[in-house]
Amino acid sequence: MATPMSAERARTFLIEGSRSAIFVTVRADGRPHAVPVWFAAVSVNGTAEIVTDPARVRSGSELIARRYLPAEGVDQFVGYATSPGKVLVVVHPSHTTGVDAVAG
Repeated sequence: MATPMSAERARTFLIEGSRSAIFVTVRADGRPHAVPVWFAAVSVNGTAEIVTDPARVRSGSELIARRYLPAEGVDQFVGYATSPGKVLVVVHPSHTTGVDAVAG
């Protein structure tokens, strides 16, 4: 049975490892709602900031690449993510909700 997650457990869940599945729905007001799906889940609500500053886009892209890609794929991803017209979306959380043992 799913059990509520403490705020500290939700933070640890989001910081550690990587999540390979994202479940996305559209709320009635048109905003997207995306949640990583695994044996636990954390929903993060907040305001999205679209970042166009090249230095911030590069910095954020490097963080994402190092977390989710093998070392040999980092430069290629950063090159793509910082090419003309690319932006970075940063979510400033206002509320998180998490549950453990979702799948059993």
